[in-house]
Amino acid sequence: MLRKLVLNPDLSQLYVAQGGTDYAIVNAEAEGELPVSFRAATNGSYTFSVATEEVEMNYLHLIDHKTGADVDLLQTPSYTFEASIGDFECRFKLVFACGDTNDGSETFAYYNGSQWVVSSKADATLQVIDVMGRVLSSQNINGNAEVSIDRAAGVYLLRLINGSDVKVQKIIIQ
Repeated sequence: MLRKLVLNPDLSQLYVAQGGTDYAIVNAEAEGELPVSFRAATNGSYTFSVATEEVEMNYLHLIDHKTGADVDLLQTPSYTFEASIGDFECRFKLVFACGDTNDGSETFAYYNGSQWVVSSKADATLQVIDVMGRVLSSQNINGNAEVSIDRAAGVYLLRLINGSDVKVQKIIIQ
């Protein structure tokens, strides 16, 4: 990783903090979570933006720990937030997954009245993710599988991972 370049330390900064050192966001693995810190130079509104035409991912969410917002940056590439000098800097997290051909919109799971039926063309990993981007469970499946998802009522994401092919589907448990 490259050290961040700070020409004026009085300006606002977006960075990744690891081991007590601040780094610029340069590269990341094919999927995962990346804590992102923000330091406000002045009290006010700030906007986090992504040039989606340069993003080769099928899942990219920004989680704001302060407000609880979960922003799909591929659908809404800008997020405006209020920040103040001295705010908790480890405020954000990026949750992401790359894939070659799938745009994440393909339906691969449905509820049959008692369990979720998940379809995969090969061995895959199925993850259940909450709206804060936390992976609540992870299990291996082989082809079609009936899966019990014992969770409280709410909105969740199912992520089906088969090598570089990643599919994401929103589910609602009532």
